[in-house]
Amino acid sequence: MSELKDCPLQFHDFKSVDHLKVCPRYTAVLARSEDDGIGIEELDTLQLELETLLSSASRRLLVLEAETQILTDWQDKKGDRRFLKLG
Repeated sequence: MSELKDCPLQFHDFKSVDHLKVCPRYTAVLARSEDDGIGIEELDTLQLELETLLSSASRRLLVLEAETQILTDWQDKKGDRRFLKLG
């Protein structure tokens, strides 16, 4: 149980992007049939909304990678202590 108290993770609360509110054009395009297609006048707005989704996913990925590195480093340190105790 003391190992959990020593755990350096921050347990971030990932807030997902509500694409219904933040990306209405993207949501509308998803609801269409393939035959309707995307108009050229929609491309700028659609690009901005897709960049918003990409940015959100990138932030979550960076945090997850940092947490993975923290766990790896923490486990390595624990492993070093065990090795020192044996020697």
